[in-house]
Amino acid sequence: MFKKLIYILFFILAHPSENYTIDVLDSLIQEVETMPDDSLKCETYIKIAYILYNGNDAVEYSYRAISLAKKLNSPRLIGRAFHRAAWCHDYDKMNLKTAYLDSAVLFFNSINDKNGLGKVYDTKGAILMNYESFEESEKAYQQGFDLYVETSNKERQAAILNNWAICDYMNG
Repeated sequence: MFKKLIYILFFILAHPSENYTIDVLDSLIQEVETMPDDSLKCETYIKIAYILYNGNDAVEYSYRAISLAKKLNSPRLIGRAFHRAAWCHDYDKMNLKTAYLDSAVLFFNSINDKNGLGKVYDTKGAILMNYESFEESEKAYQQGFDLYVETSNKERQAAILNNWAICDYMNG
């Protein structure tokens, strides 16, 4: 079963054709329900929510991930699931998005996960930028960048600098 799941995930990432991805995603959704309640199942729920991006189905899978991560008592997975839940909700639910990001921060802080924290601040910056809260957005990007500098994660540093530059541009 694990091989089958890895095979399906590989095809989702390697073949981004929309129709093909939908078929593979449907197979993945069917397969994940037969998996035991473990970290792989939780990661798969998070990945499904990520692929769906937003909307009711994405929210549902992020909630499943949160529930399973709590059951597994894994602060890292709980943080990742809360982070994903923040993305899944529409922008008209800013309070909910912020609450999920704040929860993710709590769990990532509890295990000193600087990469997880950096992702949260990058996401927070993007969400705040959407609401034209440019100063707050730049503060969030600064926090995220500082964390990525500590981890020497050059790829994430570049990504957050890109987002930060977009914010700066939009702010004039």
